[in-house]
Amino acid sequence: MKFKAALTFIFGLFFSVNIFAALTLIGVSGVSNFDSTAKKIYAGTTGACPGGGDANSTCNTCVDQTAGGLKPCNQKNIHSGLRVNFSVQSSTDLTGKTITLSVADATTVNSVATISGGAAGATVSISTTWSEFCGRVSGMNSTCAMTSSGDQTVANDKSFFIDVDENANGSIDPNTERLAVAVNFHAISTTNTGLHSQPFCASSAAAGYGLCFYALDTGDSKLVILGDPTPLSNSSPPSSSPAFQAVAFFPFVQTAGITATGISNGQVQPVFKNFASTSDLSLQGDPYITGLTNFERYCVFAGQMNLAQNIFGFTTTSLDASKMCKETSEVVGLLDDKHCFISTAAFGSDMATEVQIFRQFRNTFLLTNKYGAEFVKFYYDVGPKAALFISNSEILKSITRAALYPLVGFSWIALNYGILPALLFLLLTLICIFNFRKKLSAFFASRKFREKFN
Repeated sequence: MKFKAALTFIFGLFFSVNIFAALTLIGVSGVSNFDSTAKKIYAGTTGACPGGGDANSTCNTCVDQTAGGLKPCNQKNIHSGLRVNFSVQSSTDLTGKTITLSVADATTVNSVATISGGAAGATVSISTTWSEFCGRVSGMNSTCAMTSSGDQTVANDKSFFIDVDENANGSIDPNTERLAVAVNFHAISTTNTGLHSQPFCASSAAAGYGLCFYALDTGDSKLVILGDPTPLSNSSPPSSSPAFQAVAFFPFVQTAGITATGISNGQVQPVFKNFASTSDLSLQGDPYITGLTNFERYCVFAGQMNLAQNIFGFTTTSLDASKMCKETSEVVGLLDDKHCFISTAAFGSDMATEVQIFRQFRNTFLLTNKYGAEFVKFYYDVGPKAALFISNSEILKSITRAALYPLVGFSWIALNYGILPALLFLLLTLICIFNFRKKLSAFFASRKFREKFN
């Protein structure tokens, strides 16, 4: 009898848990970002939605082409008319019972929508507009516009509650009859500009936030983000706002009069690079800014994107052209394709020290002016043919290396000491080669040589 009673108790306990833990969250839509593991919604808003926004989708506020500089924007911007929708599934029969959606904080629970429950295993949806949420956030109104005078409004003390009084006792058990979905809300002012921009940083010790220190190299229809740009030592997001997720690079063709106020978000498509984590701001994935036109010089500004998908803190306060601006070309680096004359045919690898010196010389001295760029373009027309000609001959490879070493020395001196010392080195090298050739010709023409070999 005791054994039977114990089984009955265990069965009853198991059965009751399934009864009260009836709802499972299947999905959420109408948000900027959703962390399904933590059951947390990130909602970001800044700027105006084109056309006012659609009730069933977030909007992109990064399309504004009005000049005046890069402004905070969000490609998944929430707005007052957008419906945030929760799909839930019941493990038990909830027919005839009411499911309630509420906006809640530590002290109040405000019901905003109700639906009737369904059969066991059925998926039902319950939704409300962001207007219901924004109107209950201090510093916001029901149109999801900021009313405070600050640079931003942050709300991370509110949640959406999905409740069902399953046992019909007139109250909600927060442990067994409620699904709580936390919300991290972030709005950035379009009029107060404290978070709009920051200086491009000379080093990782500079004050600021996110990643604003980077350098670029030349690529084929792309630019290369050099190395692993060091994030700022002060990489925490401002004033309890959501953590950083990625950096958005905005590449603009460099015109004679390019200024931070003469560009706008909608003129270019940003290229996103994720951070390793919210605490490690090293860049992940390939290091390329793609979709560019060859032989154009670009200046690249970076904006920080947080988990609410707000992009802000653009590096437009200052312009360091030596790091932020580069020209694209037909290959990444100098002569680094396997068909190229120097790297494959002569030195055997695009990672050879000699080839890297040539690459740096091209980026520093050739692609920075019209005539140098024309020379590089000409080389790309004839280089593959020359490579095919010498690639199968060790003798030709050796001759090519010998001929190029003076140019390696010239390039190295130019990069480290300047172009004038390099020209002097090249002149002395040519004089030495000329004198050696003259003495060699004299030796071959001498009587001693003719008597020995005739």
